[in-house]
Amino acid sequence: MTAKEKAIELVQRFETYADYHECDAFSERQWMRFNAVSIALIAVDEIIKESRDDEYAERYWQEVKQEIQKL
Repeated sequence: MTAKEKAIELVQRFETYADYHECDAFSERQWMRFNAVSIALIAVDEIIKESRDDEYAERYWQEVKQEIQKL
């Protein structure tokens, strides 16, 4: 799976759990996406911390983080 595909997958999985503010439907969707991206970044940061001994894994998860930030 590419870093971009993994980034999209993570954000989509977290959208289900992302809290949102009560407002119009478009704004609600924006908040859900923002929160899902924030949650995904936290998760990836934790994975990066744990993969310091594995250069390949760390590089991959850094790429995933960059892709998430582009979403």
